[in-house]
Amino acid sequence: MAGNPHTRALALRRRHRAAQEGLGPRVARGGAALLALMLLVPLVQPVFLHFLGSRGVALTEGLGGVQFRASVVLVSVLALDVYTALVRSPDRGVLALLPVDPSQVVQAELRRVALDRIWLVLALQILLAPIAFAGHWQAWLFGGVQLLGAAALGVLASGMVHLLAIGAAKNEALSGLLDLVRGQNPREQAAFIYAPGVVLGGAGILLMQSAFAAPRLASAPVAMDVVWLLLPFAVAGYCATTLSGLAHRAWFDASAVIADIDARSAMLVHEEDARSVYLDWGVRFLPRSWGPWALNDLRHGWRAHRSWITGAWVAGVASGLAAWTSDPAAPGRALAVMAAGSALCATVGVQLNRQEPEFLRAWLPDGGAARRGARLAVLVGWLQPVVWLPVASLLVRHGAPSAVGVLLVGEGMLLGFAAVALVSSALRERALWVYGPGATVLAATVAVLVLRTGGAA
Repeated sequence: MAGNPHTRALALRRRHRAAQEGLGPRVARGGAALLALMLLVPLVQPVFLHFLGSRGVALTEGLGGVQFRASVVLVSVLALDVYTALVRSPDRGVLALLPVDPSQVVQAELRRVALDRIWLVLALQILLAPIAFAGHWQAWLFGGVQLLGAAALGVLASGMVHLLAIGAAKNEALSGLLDLVRGQNPREQAAFIYAPGVVLGGAGILLMQSAFAAPRLASAPVAMDVVWLLLPFAVAGYCATTLSGLAHRAWFDASAVIADIDARSAMLVHEEDARSVYLDWGVRFLPRSWGPWALNDLRHGWRAHRSWITGAWVAGVASGLAAWTSDPAAPGRALAVMAAGSALCATVGVQLNRQEPEFLRAWLPDGGAARRGARLAVLVGWLQPVVWLPVASLLVRHGAPSAVGVLLVGEGMLLGFAAVALVSSALRERALWVYGPGATVLAATVAVLVLRTGGAA
């Protein structure tokens, strides 16, 4: 790795970025993130770790279940990042034209993903700190080892699977299967769409066994649990040995596959569809003076910050799963998860200002109240899945009164987070320093109040 020029180039780019930004902003950003995580810890225990007062099998099963869910989230994020790094990397357009060593490129990109996302392991350990505070510190430490194994598996197994997906996209023998599952996507795209699912499916049993082995090792250690805990590292090591050969066979081919996918997609898209974005149909229901500003935010957000917007659906699914139970505390737990998900996804309101193109700042006037009202409406619209998916779950499992109560509280909560994001965004580059702690305090306050009062119904 020391002789890898791509790794050195990425390290140099990182140093230049750090020197340009300065030490103060980086320390402040890290401190704000740490503060936000610490403020969320009291929320995690009543929602996800309510079993800590149990003993025996109930405690072991609860710890294993939380550990498994955390590792699945970790691997899912890493699988998507690896796809971007290996297949859709911004550097591909330059490097693919040069006689580079593809194995070195793959090594450098996977190393970059691992370094950029190692904070997720630390963040999950902080959020699971109540396990240690409850006296189960050994289970907490073994859980950290399990998350490291999941992260190694997520990076290296995803690298192997995505390189294999490039070959699968070009393999005529698999064309029938890809046509069967591709939906309205180009055939080659199906190989990439299902690659993260293949990673999760292949690693699922291994992650489950290692997740439940961690708490068992803390209570009644046996040799087989040690094997399960360390097996993800061994499998990740095997995946690493395949990367060089796969990179030489597939990395360059990805450029042709991606070009073919983009060309086919362009043929299928109507000229008007190319300009349409998520929720732009709702502009017609806003005041006329808000319309241009709302459309500008909708287009800028969807094209530059799509992950934050689609993340609202992920948060909605998580809230819906928390609500999908006959437990009378389900409405309160759903609201607590909604508070955390809304706080996270509303960050897109801060990002809109921080990363807005400079020419727009000079070209467009301030807009005044119309611009701020339009942005507030856009943020609330983007966050709607966080509320409506758990409301649907509660309507089925608990009836209309609980669903309506959660709907009213949830909509008020969304408005609050959107307002905090809107006020914070005026600070532009320093907005996250204000929004992070502010939104975390609001989320934790809502969650604690709801859980103490027994729900919103």
